[in-house]
Amino acid sequence: MKIWDKNKTKVPSFSEALGIKKGDVVQIAGSGGKTTLSYTIANENSHLKVAVVTTTKRFAPKENAVLLDENEKLDITGIKGNFAEIGVLDEIGKIGWIGDENYAILKEWADIVVVEADGSKRLPLKACAEYEPVFLPDATKTVVVCGLSAIGKPIEDVCHRYALVKDDIAEGTAVSEEEILLLLNRYYKNRYPSLDITFILNQADTDELLAKAMNILSDIDGFACKMI
Repeated sequence: MKIWDKNKTKVPSFSEALGIKKGDVVQIAGSGGKTTLSYTIANENSHLKVAVVTTTKRFAPKENAVLLDENEKLDITGIKGNFAEIGVLDEIGKIGWIGDENYAILKEWADIVVVEADGSKRLPLKACAEYEPVFLPDATKTVVVCGLSAIGKPIEDVCHRYALVKDDIAEGTAVSEEEILLLLNRYYKNRYPSLDITFILNQADTDELLAKAMNILSDIDGFACKMI
């Protein structure tokens, strides 16, 4: 794992880059690496109790899972170890939001809570509907991820909910820094001006992609990284 700031200086970890500490609620939105980033943050803080939840829907984890039925009360005494992914299980094998009451209970146990607040159908870019992402009012860190693997590919092939932005980005457009900035600014930075958002430009796997990431970071605050 490699992380660079906008000056192309390497940073040792995401937790250091984001200033994560005990007591933080880190909400992650966007596309192209949210789940892996949440696991990475948990691993970097393995000496603390870390919980991962979602405010939308995601596939149920196979390990370290606390799967609740609808309206079931969370029992924190049953959590084993220092890491747990917690959610309400639905009939198709996905987990969703645990509810406000269970969230309050969870915060009694967890030193750090990581929240996946967006869905992207595993695509590297995303245009957001009015109801997403689903942010929490008590979050202390807000992170938005995007995948640089989209660069050079037709926008409609790599952007979740492309129909929302088709009037501004024509079908067949090869994604460049310009299209990525349009999406990140419109759906995150400009939509939530009161939030101090840190952008993570994932998949900067070549010198060319890293240079493009640096161009994007000249306009927004964040970091580039290689394959999370």
